[in-house]
Amino acid sequence: MTRTSKWIVGGAVFLAATGASAGVALGAGGTADDTDPPDQQLTGTDLDRASEAALAETGGGTVVDSEAGDDGAAYSVEIRRDDGTEVEVDLDQDFAVTGQETDDDADEPDQQLSGTALERASEAALAAAGGGTVVDSEAGDDGAAYSVEIRRDDGTEVEVDLDQDFAVTGQETDDDNEPDDDDGPDDD
Repeated sequence: MTRTSKWIVGGAVFLAATGASAGVALGAGGTADDTDPPDQQLTGTDLDRASEAALAETGGGTVVDSEAGDDGAAYSVEIRRDDGTEVEVDLDQDFAVTGQETDDDADEPDQQLSGTALERASEAALAAAGGGTVVDSEAGDDGAAYSVEIRRDDGTEVEVDLDQDFAVTGQETDDDNEPDDDDGPDDD
């Protein structure tokens, strides 16, 4: 028996002796399985301690998710702050903060316009859209200083983007809200 054969046979004996199998250790194609195991949610005292440490780090908020062993951290806790942003706080095995990261997957809340900014942005957007009703407004949307959504009298909606001086920088009609071309109800 060659030296290589001995290693292979020895490895097979080890797997058999420990109850492991090549099918478990390797994926069906004979390669390491690269799928992520399901998240192990924290419970009990671990959840309490991890939540307390994470909330102290973020200055408050609401715990929306937790797990053990995420991305090299012993514990990870996801917090939704009062402003709607979400942050993931990583902790070591002693519940000390090792890092935090804003959750890019979470939708950041719209910062609604109010006061003079709302009045000036609405006036400019209504002029650009040819009239209608303001249905939504926000600051800092998609690179614009202000965005105002207008519903025209014909039912179409248009989003008007404005710069910091309330000058129109672009507008886009929402294709999902265009009225039907026919004059009557659908007979389907």
